[in-house]
Amino acid sequence: EAGLPQQALAELERVLRASPGLLDAAVQIGVVLYSLGRSDEAVARWQAVLAREPGRRDAAMYLRLLGA
Repeated sequence: EAGLPQQALAELERVLRASPGLLDAAVQIGVVLYSLGRSDEAVARWQAVLAREPGRRDAAMYLRLLGA
């Protein structure tokens, strides 16, 4: 939200390393990656979230929006 996507990405990655089960951070990493034009990486993140928790509506929604 502050317009600092690279810093956001670094912070979210740090959070996810500290708490690998925090899937909210993983979903947000996908959002930031997408905003940086790294769609393939974003899709991979959201697919990984769904592999761990198939009922995640947010990750599924992002994938549907991209047609992935």
